[in-house]
Amino acid sequence: MSWYLYLGTIFFYVLTRLYGVAADVSMEEQQLVSELGRQDPVAAAKHVLKFDGILNPFQLPWHFTNIISGTGDEAQVPWARGAQYNSDPWALGLYQTGYLYIPQEFGNFVLKRTSLFSEKDRKNATAPFYSTKSYNPKKIERVIIVLPGQWRNSWTYINMMGNALNVAYKYPELKVKEDSVLILSPMFFNQKDRDSGSVKNNEISFHDAGWSAGGSVREPREFKHISSFDVLDSMIDMVMDKSKFPNLKNVVIAGHSMGGQMALHYVMTKKSMSYDDKISYWVGDPGAYTYLSSSRPFSTKNCDNYNDWPYSITNVASLPNYAQNHAGPNGSHLEDLFRSRKVHFAVAENDNGAGVKSCAAQTQGPNRIARASEWIVAQGNSSRGWPSRHTLDYMPGISHQDYPAMAYYYSLKHIFAEN
Repeated sequence: MSWYLYLGTIFFYVLTRLYGVAADVSMEEQQLVSELGRQDPVAAAKHVLKFDGILNPFQLPWHFTNIISGTGDEAQVPWARGAQYNSDPWALGLYQTGYLYIPQEFGNFVLKRTSLFSEKDRKNATAPFYSTKSYNPKKIERVIIVLPGQWRNSWTYINMMGNALNVAYKYPELKVKEDSVLILSPMFFNQKDRDSGSVKNNEISFHDAGWSAGGSVREPREFKHISSFDVLDSMIDMVMDKSKFPNLKNVVIAGHSMGGQMALHYVMTKKSMSYDDKISYWVGDPGAYTYLSSSRPFSTKNCDNYNDWPYSITNVASLPNYAQNHAGPNGSHLEDLFRSRKVHFAVAENDNGAGVKSCAAQTQGPNRIARASEWIVAQGNSSRGWPSRHTLDYMPGISHQDYPAMAYYYSLKHIFAEN
């Protein structure tokens, strides 16, 4: 054997050991898992955990069986039946360094910056949000509150949800009435946005990505007692006001990726209200999950915070202030609330990306689909079993792609049609 061939063999072996191989699961098997998941979520999750390479932390990304290439938010889905597709608006700046400019108005959406959120010591604070621009409050029967992802680009997420609504209109069996849906998306600024100039003096901002886990306002300092979950509570209170929206029937909290994490964190901690049964939650491809016990599928050695919030509800002292007074011993009341609520989980079957890279996330699995499936199995194996009001959709042919996940048929059904 020549030295070149010998060295080439060693090089290929090392690459395989370090990075794995791209071993996408066939579309046929993904479809079978998808159908099983709607009938028996736990059985489907156990099947997924047998996918070749799913627990290999060095596995290359699965994408060869993706229905849509790329990020997925740059083109219409092929099942749209001719629905109108609107390109995302632009902003100036980066999420890592802060936004200098964010879009004020685009398509049928507008940024609302004048809604008073809180007052203290003769000072006031506003919590900006994007909203459908033209609507008749008397016709609104459903409100979608779509949460931003890690990039804090709420303008992109409300635009994607608007595109998904256009697709939903094309499916008569969903019975989505024109002009009956209002879409909102809160703007969670952080200190980088404030330093870059896109935040007005009286607008609230948070520390880094703390907003996704119920973190407190950083500025203005007079409002540091306010949580990002208080912002969501306020938005729901606003649309539940019968004098403003007399015919409202449903509110949906929807998020993908970090927005999916926030949706999960919120449904687990939300304070009880009389209208809670009108609210449902769509949790799409979060990077990590929140456990209801201290048990994990992988080693917790050398990871002291694996059982802290937002990776668990059981360490009450680590919970945000918003949730501590109603958590119950070891978070037991939060578990009761979570199990009683309507939650729809959407898991992309090609989403084997690393997601959250903390040691606490690694105790749940090496990638997003593994963490999702291990968490689902953990719920099924608990003494109380899989919650009867929770549903699961494994989405074939989709990786970590937000718009295809939102526009997936069963996502459309959960977000826009079900009561």
